Amino acid sequence: MKVSYKWLNEFLGGKALKVGKFAELLTMNSVEIESIEKAGGDFVLDAKTTPNLNHHLLCHRGIAREAGVLADIKVSQYSREFANLEARLPSERKLKVNIVDGKLCRRYTGRIVENVKVGPSPKWLAEKLEILGQRSINNIVDATNFLMLELGQPMHAFDADKLAKSGEVIISVQNAKKGDKIVTLDKKDIELDESVLLITDGKNPLAIAGVKGGTFAELDENTTNVVLESANFAPTLIRKTSQKFKIQTDASKRYENDLTPELCGEAMDILTKLIVEIAGTKDTKVGEVVDNYPRPAGKYKLGISAEEASDIIGVKISDKEIAKIFDRFGFEYKKVKPIDEVLKMAPTFVGIPYKYGASVSYDAPRTFDCSGFICYLFRETGVGIPRTSIDQYVFGKPISEKDLRLGDEVFSNTKEGKIHYETKEFLPGTKVPEGVDHCGLYLGDGKIIHATGLFGKVVIEDLNKSDRFKNIVGYRRMAENTERFVITVPDERLDLRIKEDLAEEIGRIYGYDKIKDVKISNNSGKTISDKAYFYKTEVRKVLVSLGFSEIINYTFREKGEVELANTMSPEKRFLRTNLSDGLKEALEFNARYSDFIDMSQIKIFEFGHIFTKKGEFDHFAIGAKNSSGVKKPKEIETLDIAIKSIEEKTGLVLNRGKEEVVIEVDFSDAIRDLPEAKEYDFTGIESKDMRFSKISQYPFMVRDVAVFTPEGTKPKEVFEIIEKWAGILMVKNKLFDVFTKKFPDGTSKISYAYRLVFQSYERTLTDDEVNKIMEKITSELNSQKGWQVR
Repeated sequence: MKVSYKWLNEFLGGKALKVGKFAELLTMNSVEIESIEKAGGDFVLDAKTTPNLNHHLLCHRGIAREAGVLADIKVSQYSREFANLEARLPSERKLKVNIVDGKLCRRYTGRIVENVKVGPSPKWLAEKLEILGQRSINNIVDATNFLMLELGQPMHAFDADKLAKSGEVIISVQNAKKGDKIVTLDKKDIELDESVLLITDGKNPLAIAGVKGGTFAELDENTTNVVLESANFAPTLIRKTSQKFKIQTDASKRYENDLTPELCGEAMDILTKLIVEIAGTKDTKVGEVVDNYPRPAGKYKLGISAEEASDIIGVKISDKEIAKIFDRFGFEYKKVKPIDEVLKMAPTFVGIPYKYGASVSYDAPRTFDCSGFICYLFRETGVGIPRTSIDQYVFGKPISEKDLRLGDEVFSNTKEGKIHYETKEFLPGTKVPEGVDHCGLYLGDGKIIHATGLFGKVVIEDLNKSDRFKNIVGYRRMAENTERFVITVPDERLDLRIKEDLAEEIGRIYGYDKIKDVKISNNSGKTISDKAYFYKTEVRKVLVSLGFSEIINYTFREKGEVELANTMSPEKRFLRTNLSDGLKEALEFNARYSDFIDMSQIKIFEFGHIFTKKGEFDHFAIGAKNSSGVKKPKEIETLDIAIKSIEEKTGLVLNRGKEEVVIEVDFSDAIRDLPEAKEYDFTGIESKDMRFSKISQYPFMVRDVAVFTPEGTKPKEVFEIIEKWAGILMVKNKLFDVFTKKFPDGTSKISYAYRLVFQSYERTLTDDEVNKIMEKITSELNSQKGWQVR
């Protein structure tokens, strides 16, 4: 993204560092500045932002705020002052905004502005756009583009008179019908279908939502009344639509990276002020903002303690230092003891309605379900816990009834409705045989507070008398009462969702250069592995001990049942339906290079996912293949030994049919009835000092040499001569044949045969240069007394 240094400096009150230092500061901490170009009295910076920061950095204010934090400079809300709207006449025309699907169009704000004058932009505005490579069109269109570059919120303007000659103007956000068509602003005819979200006037397509405007309500020199749009759309939808029509615009790029809907209102206010300033007349009228916002999200709270931050970053950071960093970011924060805060808040929600599946982000605190209530309480105090009861049960620290403290969570199986026996998002698939479907917060003195459908609200009851807790299955401690910072995450900062995100922000402002290198300690302690991972590790141990190598093949194939919507290669547009095909190809390929890799038999295996119309499955495959001319051991014998070893040491049963050289099984199914993973003990295990060597990208060449030597000659004597004259181009060698022969004169001689592999790291070798090396080796071997190259 190209940004103006001068524009950024306006946010910084003219206090920005010189452009070179400014670019270096950003590059070393967050935004890579790939180039700086002088343009008139300004500099244009080509800024490469990272995906996690694109929510707020694809605009001048976002990058200015980033620079302000790094340089500790106060940043203005806007780059300039805007006109006051209070004295403007109100518009009498009515605007109605209809959203069919609130998950696709998350917010739509509209406003009618009447009696404006479309014409050239003022010099300052045209220059700001043109210096960044944007064409100045007219004052109103330029104003919408300015707002996008200023705040990151895409904007649009329609000719209101083309939507309705009089009376009510309707904007409807809805999916297209099959066969609908639109002519875009760049005069392309596009045929639409039901997957495309449109902005319409109830009948006519006005724009492909979030991607491209249409010509139907395009502004022209006769436009006097406009409808302004500031909207927010689902990022995945915009990405798919953009890819579908091969149209990527500045707007679609921002939407597909996800923007907060909260920007819509602010951007609408500033756009209106700017249009009144540069296109207004004495008769300009400004209508009320029509704001259709189906599901406003609550403010997101996130917390971290100094101890947690220090552990994550790797250097001790004090509360005072963290507070200073948060002040530089302009974060709203406070310090709390989470359990104390939870216990203080919880009773204030007594009587709040119960709603099964109520969203913590969108419904709370107006409605709760049991686990959502607990999740909300802890999130408000900066402690992140899973959303569902079954996940909370596995996440929390197990405690006994006698250790129950205020603020601990109590779980039950009501034996009614849907009982959960397996986690959903936290360690998904973890089995909970006792089953969980309800939870509450312990308040002390035998009291429990919980949201329950039985009463239809949040209630406080005696724990031992509550119908919902007749069958308690466990108690969990969700957090300790250690003081921590809780910040209210700024709306634009969609990248801040877990404490590790906060630690990253603290670390980069504190300074990565202050983090000292620390030697990693030896592995110690015990851990329980995931069941599938455990058995895969056990199988790996067995096969590696037998000389097998693990491979990882491409998931994409030429044929399959599941086709990719956006493939990188037409030859690899399907997901694989098995591992066997790839394994067989790998066996064939490696067998051709057996001399180079010095393997008479190729033995490989693979763990991987396969994809069919029925779903995604975790598979295991193993195979063996002899090199050319090798007859023993047979591939089938090798596989039989491997399978028998796996079955004996892991309990896994791998059924093999006929005489296959590749075996494939559904691994999840194979381990289904096996015991759960056992505990690993890493105490005393030392790390091995391993070194890796580069693999040459150039082809290798193979030559054989055999020589008769007097009886008593050692193979080492032969090899020393070969090594001396072969030089650095010989990368591998192998003594593959030795025999003794008695000659007619009664003497006996020993024959040694070596296979030599030549390869360069810098170029492709030629036959001529390898032949010359072999001639030198042959000549030197023949020069030895009693030696003769065969």
